[in-house]
Amino acid sequence: MVIKLAWRNIWRNKVRSGTVITSIVLGIAVLIFAIGFIQGTIDAYIKGAIENEVSHLQIHPASYDGAANPTEPLPEPQRIQNTLEETAAVVHYSFRRLGMGMIHQSGNSQGVQIRGIAPEQEAATTRLHEKVVKGSYWKNQQNGLLISERLGEQLGLDPGMKATLHLQRPDGTLKIAQVTVVGWYNTGNALLDRQRVFLPHVQAGSLLGQPTVVHEVAVVLRDLQDLEVTEAQLNQYLPTGTLVQNYRALSPSVELYETQIAASSAVLIVIIMLALIFGIINTMLMAILERSKELGMLLAVGMKRREVFWMVVVETLLLGLLALPVGLLFGVGTVGYFSVYGFDMSSYQGAMDSVGMAAVVYPPLQWSAILNVTFAVFFTALLAALYPAYKATRLQPIEAMRRL
Repeated sequence: MVIKLAWRNIWRNKVRSGTVITSIVLGIAVLIFAIGFIQGTIDAYIKGAIENEVSHLQIHPASYDGAANPTEPLPEPQRIQNTLEETAAVVHYSFRRLGMGMIHQSGNSQGVQIRGIAPEQEAATTRLHEKVVKGSYWKNQQNGLLISERLGEQLGLDPGMKATLHLQRPDGTLKIAQVTVVGWYNTGNALLDRQRVFLPHVQAGSLLGQPTVVHEVAVVLRDLQDLEVTEAQLNQYLPTGTLVQNYRALSPSVELYETQIAASSAVLIVIIMLALIFGIINTMLMAILERSKELGMLLAVGMKRREVFWMVVVETLLLGLLALPVGLLFGVGTVGYFSVYGFDMSSYQGAMDSVGMAAVVYPPLQWSAILNVTFAVFFTALLAALYPAYKATRLQPIEAMRRL
């Protein structure tokens, strides 16, 4: 009987019930999209950091302290390469020679990190060749300098022009060279792009005075699930004097973003559900005030107070259950659309690039988030029903029946 009365009560005032249902639907849809958007933004940042900055793993000399210009070379590069080739979890790797210098053009200059790379290895590891926006990637053992689009615009250096490089060699001597710019690249990270230029490893080794030295190896794994196991395995089998670190150790900001996903989703759920709670409580209190005479009559003819209590609770839960599938449909549909076509934030591209985030966000469809939202809606409706239900049980039958 309680459920039947609660169901009838919902449709006695269609406008009020419709308002509550609509607010819950909007809350659910907004919440699902917001959680997906946050996840998509963080995923894009982590993916960009792994692809453009740290890879899954990096190999350095054991003395490496995070400096951008390591002076100590890696021991036994050939043995390192053989070990990587024999490790099933490793899919790509890139050997790098690193140095610091200045790039000059027409009175303008910029301090940069010079990365000597094997073009084929780097293309497979970081997809650098796909990020060339002007000029071309190296072809057929071609020499030349690859700089970022931002650096090219800042210095007025177009592909085909010559730039002056001032390099500091490990022995402290200064090397000055004229190098032709082959192209511009754009990774979407303004800070890193301004600081890095690339040369083929043979040319970089010649300019740095270290033709056979390797300072760093970036490693990409077949499956991220193998990260810790592969890190431990490589640390065990690589030559003494090497250090293998994963991207979390190399970039604490990436680890921070990963750990904040759950916290951000929880905060969003709490904020939106609190707003719904107060809206539902206010609506149900109004409903009880309007029906106080009817509730007093029910109490007078023998209906127990706990039955009145549960009638109000069930009525509120039914409103939530009616809104839930519609809200989920809108939320999942919205996230599904943007997960394919992306949410364009190119109008904020300058701000996004400055922190290394993509201008187009693809929010993923997470069934765990949908499950969390479903439980949150049920809990919210239950919590919001308690106070109005309690107020309904406090009505005195005679006084309630006297009201107009």
